Amino acid sequence: MNKISTANISSPSVTSADLIREMFAIIDTGRDWQKFNQVFAPNGVYFRPGYPAIRGIENLQEFYTLTRQVKQGRHYLHEIVSEGSTSCCWGMFSGTTKSGERVVVNFTDWYKFANRLITYRRTFFYQPVI
Repeated sequence: MNKISTANISSPSVTSADLIREMFAIIDTGRDWQKFNQVFAPNGVYFRPGYPAIRGIENLQEFYTLTRQVKQGRHYLHEIVSEGSTSCCWGMFSGTTKSGERVVVNFTDWYKFANRLITYRRTFFYQPVI
């Protein structure tokens, strides 16, 4: 299980895996949401279970600062697989909700990229639903 590390995303050799790792580093530190514009396209869209589509960087920043029910936590990536402009990653999130509940959940994300930015992200959580 790999802890997320920050990539030099300004490098011309940046990969989709670098962008994914950097995105999770931004989320996990929870301090500099303005950095989302370094990994997400201005018109990017994020689909997350239980929420309407989150479109654009401003709405993404608002989601992570106000709406998301996580107080703090860390993502651990097990694997990132890429082909062309599409990637998939899976891993585990461990953290605490705003209500103080401890959570550990496995997840999978699908991504699409254009011009070295994330244009599409869809998250799946491994939770009993039905």
